[in-house]
Amino acid sequence: MNSEKKRLQGTVTKVEPTDTTKVINGERWRKVILTLGSLRFSKRVREEILENWKNKKVKLTRYTLYDWHSQVGARKTLTIEETEAVLDGQIKETVLW
Repeated sequence: MNSEKKRLQGTVTKVEPTDTTKVINGERWRKVILTLGSLRFSKRVREEILENWKNKKVKLTRYTLYDWHSQVGARKTLTIEETEAVLDGQIKETVLW
């Protein structure tokens, strides 16, 4: 698969804060699990995602500093590595099912 430019996007449907935190530059970042739905390729990719992927839910882990970093309804773009993991059905450090 030629995915060096392909990146998936999805809409945040659920935010699950965890108790895990880390301090970066004196600020406390909280790990959250984001559930994404309505998957599609980013607008730069002129390709439609397969129908069977449109209704799938994907969970991503992210560290956030502010609540607005992870609001329900926000669009999140996956990294290239995350996109490959999702399309290949793999679990990675930041991609869950």
